[in-house]
Amino acid sequence: MPLTLARLAEPPELALVDATGRVLATFTRLADYGESVERHGGSGQAEAPVTLVLFPPAEDIVRRPPEEAYARFKGLDLRERIALVIAGNAPPDFATEALVRGALGVLIVADDVTPRNQVLSSDYLERPALPVFRITPATADAILAGDGLDVAALREESKGLDANAVAWTARALSARVRMRVQLGPPETATAYNVLWLLDGSDAALTNELVIVSCHYDGLGWAPVPPGMPESSGALYPGANEDASGVAAMLEMARLWQAQEFQPRRSVLFAFWGGGELPYSGAHYFYDQPAGFIHRYDIAAVVHVDRLGSASGSALVVQQVSGKDNLFDLLAASARRLGVEVARSPLPRHGYQRLFKGEYGTLVVTWDDPPPALDGDTPERINARHLSRAAQAVNLTLITAAHEPRY
Repeated sequence: MPLTLARLAEPPELALVDATGRVLATFTRLADYGESVERHGGSGQAEAPVTLVLFPPAEDIVRRPPEEAYARFKGLDLRERIALVIAGNAPPDFATEALVRGALGVLIVADDVTPRNQVLSSDYLERPALPVFRITPATADAILAGDGLDVAALREESKGLDANAVAWTARALSARVRMRVQLGPPETATAYNVLWLLDGSDAALTNELVIVSCHYDGLGWAPVPPGMPESSGALYPGANEDASGVAAMLEMARLWQAQEFQPRRSVLFAFWGGGELPYSGAHYFYDQPAGFIHRYDIAAVVHVDRLGSASGSALVVQQVSGKDNLFDLLAASARRLGVEVARSPLPRHGYQRLFKGEYGTLVVTWDDPPPALDGDTPERINARHLSRAAQAVNLTLITAAHEPRY
């Protein structure tokens, strides 16, 4: 998979400042915020007061043609301001609208602040660019505190807005923020998917495909100031996110081969490159019109993620699509091992939404919060958790791949 990316040329900055520029609070990349290098989000710096923009609930907003959508924002003045919006409440492309309205930067409150680095086309990003950061609710609360506000209250307030009466509301805050991001020139590299296809033995079922997948790469080194070696920055080891998934899948594959297990359905073991990117190796693989994936009917899909979590009491499973067959099968397999199963929130990675299995598409992980990225080391892996989760997934896959009906 060919990739053209823009890496950070130096560490970015997000800080709360006073009117003289004195720093009142600093925030940490990846823990408190992450840059969004997408569309108009790119290099830039800003130091300005913040304007909060809220919208009516998304389901109340009627889809309008582009010219009417533009007219909806008439009167929204963000000149010399930094716009603060909440993901899921604001339109997905609001950063572009904020730029049009004169904003110097955009802060998007989100639960996931993993940096977003767009896979670039030959014309790089869209111009002009402005800094766009995704910030955690806790970071937003620190910015809102001076006005007696918090994210939870704002979410409730937005639910009460009438889409027939207002398209948006804007509120100037007392907070002043400094934000800066500097990207290097685009770099072209190649990412690789590692695939093992095991053909089904049953002529009636071999055209049905069971997929088990994970991503094998992570965020690597933190950016460092110009002139400093890359190794002087923090390393994000990615032992559990998602080397643990790689280990589990390799052991499953080894056992299947050692025991000469021959499934009736075809099975694809897929290790994706670029799993942290909005457009990953899985997307590239799926988008190939002549690729072999399109010769199969996808029967079932299991994505494994953070199987070796240090704590947690239950496997959490997100059913992305399909019937309950696969979820019920996984829950039954886990119960045989004395493991509790609960349903989880939406998948963390975009590739986990791609493949739609007829009998179900699942994401399997543990119910503990992920550790700090620089603390995701092999020493933190819980071997018992890894073993039990892998066994539950393995039992599920064996049945899904071998039984005509389950």
